[in-house]
Amino acid sequence: MNFALVVAEKNINTVMDVTYKKKLNSNIFNLLFLSLIITFLSACFNNNGEESDLPVYSIEKIIINPPDSFLINMPLKTYAISAAYIQFSENAVWSIEKQSSVSSIIQFNTEEGVENPIIINPADSIGLAKNIIYEISGNNNNYPENRVVQLKFKKTTTDYNSFYKKL
Repeated sequence: MNFALVVAEKNINTVMDVTYKKKLNSNIFNLLFLSLIITFLSACFNNNGEESDLPVYSIEKIIINPPDSFLINMPLKTYAISAAYIQFSENAVWSIEKQSSVSSIIQFNTEEGVENPIIINPADSIGLAKNIIYEISGNNNNYPENRVVQLKFKKTTTDYNSFYKKL
């Protein structure tokens, strides 16, 4: 009987060890899953509030006399040029910045294309005159999927007349 008690005790210890290990593995999995969810949610809701109040324009129609700070969403297509058109009410120097890390070429030119285009990569300041329609064009650098680039415009306090980079 001693032998039977020893075997039974070993079986009970083995069952308890397996149960404990399963519970421990389950707890570790739950902890990792919870930390993954928290990381994901913090990334989704991470907003410093700076851009949340800015108006967002699309490229579907011409943008006329926008406010001092605004965003333009530019959907970029594969093997094609997307363009937005914008006109300002006064001469000013504008800071233009790509808000996403999408690899793309964004260029600024007059609608007639008289001047050499200015490439925005990743940010630049440009003196823009009033009552001229400017074309902002971009392409997807031949990537197979369509992507969206967001451009942030902010009017600066720099004097337009003395600024060297005008279009």
